[in-house]
Amino acid sequence: MTNHRTLILIVYAPALVGVDGRTLAVVHGIERALPGVRLAWELSKAGRPIALPQRDGWLAEASARGMLPLVCNGDESYPVTVKGWGTPARQSVGGQPQFEVHAELPLDAASIAAAADLLEGVADLLSRARRTERGGWIVRLTDTPLDLDNPSHLDALLRAYERFPEIGGRVPPR
Repeated sequence: MTNHRTLILIVYAPALVGVDGRTLAVVHGIERALPGVRLAWELSKAGRPIALPQRDGWLAEASARGMLPLVCNGDESYPVTVKGWGTPARQSVGGQPQFEVHAELPLDAASIAAAADLLEGVADLLSRARRTERGGWIVRLTDTPLDLDNPSHLDALLRAYERFPEIGGRVPPR
C-alpha cells in the first residue's frame, strides 16, 4: 500500500478470552464509522490486497489465538487498516495481560469528521464499560444480570476482583 499522511488510533483493552467477539466488533465499528469502507481484505507479503470471502470466520479463528490479524479495505488510494495482538502481563502496565489494537486511515477531512465515531468503534473493546457523571466506571461483567449461583458469573466477578483489587477497598490506604 502506498504511503499517505495517516491518522493512527491505538487502544489498549483487557486481553481477549477465546472467541469473545471483540475483534469482529472492532472491525464492524470501523465500518460503521467510515461509510463505504469494508475491511474484507488481508495483505500479501508483497503488500497486495487479498480478498477474505470468509472474513468473520477467519477473524474468529484468529481471536481464539489472541490476535486480530491485519485487515484492510483493499483500496490503495484510501487505505484503512486495523490489527491487534495480545501483550503479556510482564510487558503491560499494571502487570495484567492486554489486547492492543492499531487502526490506521488517511488523515483527511472525512477521517477527522469520523474520528469520534471511529474511536467509539475501536473502543468497542471496552463496550461493557461506561463512565458515570462523577468520573467512575460501571462495568457489565456478564450479558445477563449477575447471578452468584451461576459458576460462570462468579468466575467473571472473581476475575474482575483479581484484575482490579481497588474495587471494594481491597487495597490498603497509603
